[in-house]
Amino acid sequence: MNLILDIGNTRTKLALFSNGEIRFFTTLNSPSVDLLQEKIGHNEVKQVIVAATGSFSDDIKQWLQQHYPQFLQLHADLAFPFQIKYLTKHTLGNDRIAGIAGAQALFPAQNCLVIDAGTAITYDFIDDAGIYWGGNISPGIAMRFQALHTFTQKLPLIEQKGDIPLMGNSTETAIRSGVVRGVLYEIERYIRELSQQYAGLQILLTGGDAVFLADKINYPIFVDEFLVLKGLNRILEYNVQT
Repeated sequence: MNLILDIGNTRTKLALFSNGEIRFFTTLNSPSVDLLQEKIGHNEVKQVIVAATGSFSDDIKQWLQQHYPQFLQLHADLAFPFQIKYLTKHTLGNDRIAGIAGAQALFPAQNCLVIDAGTAITYDFIDDAGIYWGGNISPGIAMRFQALHTFTQKLPLIEQKGDIPLMGNSTETAIRSGVVRGVLYEIERYIRELSQQYAGLQILLTGGDAVFLADKINYPIFVDEFLVLKGLNRILEYNVQT
């Protein structure tokens, strides 16, 4: 069984995989060695991968290294089941690398666009030859709302849930429609242009705003909240095998 830890700035995602499938998943607000032991329980874990964008404490790292000889921490110099053409791969976010690995695991030898709609929205592309060419980063929904409120004198900070008419009929709907429809138009333009260049493009959507956006996008998409975890599991197994 594989232990997957995705350590973010505010919470840690913990998953146990067996035969490529998630057998257990939970989130931890304040991970500790005792809490990890409790969540792992009596499961026979043989190998571990950690992706850390948040704080990865020394005591947890030392405990994992002592108990699991097949321990990996994700970084750009690991072996990957795809070729990276990104020019500054050492600045490439762990979530972006894992998302691409997850897409390749789900749709091998296919052109894939991975859209991770979180604090930022990332767009990453891997082709059917297994080459990751890179992608783009833009502000996420909450960040756009916050920017309009912060950098103007009178615009209020509003919630994203609510009416999104084509043309807003109040300041609230004007902001909400401008932000949400702007994000949707941005996403759909990326999908349209890449679909014209790459046959059979698979579109994968993940991240905190994936469910909110999914039914508003006018293209067939594959939504997977566990895409990054699946990608980390794929990277772990690839490194163990090679």
